[in-house]
Amino acid sequence: MRAMFQVNPTKTQPVVELEQLVREERWAELQAEVLKHEPAELAAVLQRLPEKQQRRLFAMVPEQRAAQVLPYLPYFEQFVLLRARPRVETAQIVNEMEPDERMRLLDELPQSSWEQLIAELSPEERKITDQLASYPRESVGRYMTPAFIALDEESTAVQALELVRSEGRTKETVDVTYVLDGEGRLVGEVRLGSLVMARPEQKVRELCDLSPLAVKDSDRLDEVVELFEKYARLALPVVDDAGKMLGIVTVDDVMDVARRMATREMQKFGGMEALDAPYFAVGFWQMLKKRGSWLALLFFG
Repeated sequence: MRAMFQVNPTKTQPVVELEQLVREERWAELQAEVLKHEPAELAAVLQRLPEKQQRRLFAMVPEQRAAQVLPYLPYFEQFVLLRARPRVETAQIVNEMEPDERMRLLDELPQSSWEQLIAELSPEERKITDQLASYPRESVGRYMTPAFIALDEESTAVQALELVRSEGRTKETVDVTYVLDGEGRLVGEVRLGSLVMARPEQKVRELCDLSPLAVKDSDRLDEVVELFEKYARLALPVVDDAGKMLGIVTVDDVMDVARRMATREMQKFGGMEALDAPYFAVGFWQMLKKRGSWLALLFFG
């Protein structure tokens, strides 16, 4: 799961050191150095660079890592950096992105750009994206992640842990696993800590919470914010009207879309051209230029 908000490019020591290498154009050293830094650090450096150096640095980031870096950047920058790489690399990066993060990027692009990125998807990822895109914007279903850990209630704790180990790296979060019946309906959930502390032979059904908190695919994301705040959850299961589990929605999905909706309302209130990034990711003078001088009164009061 990525950070809840796009990264604020502050000068931590790793960011300073990496930025210095870029500005001095020490590309040979950078080739190895980029592999040592976390996605958030790489994103922070990218946001501090001029466009030419930004593209050069991003071109050095391996495809799988690049897919992890992009969600920390404003959506327009994501698209620009993607299109700057060779098409075969762009295709791999887009396919490596988490479905929910890819969907959020697509929703911020014009139709022509959407079609360019969709064309790069594998048949499997295209099917997932088409499924998510069939839901209304701002709905839970549109930004859910279809991949999650599903357990059989008759499994033992040791079997469940083995499943988590084998599949966990490909899932967005594993702190909670979900128990489904034979029809795929959600019947309970088990926290990872419970599995770790259980006796190896103990059945999953003895460990699971049979009253799991869930949201519907048709719910609006801004309406489920309160659930995440109240229960301090990183993710919640998503079910359809029949109770069949379809995926999970994460706290960063919910907060990101809720923030975008609030930003749009503020833009309507401001009444001028739209920003290319959320209010809180835009510098004051850039926002003032786009909003009109009268809006400064809201800041200087």
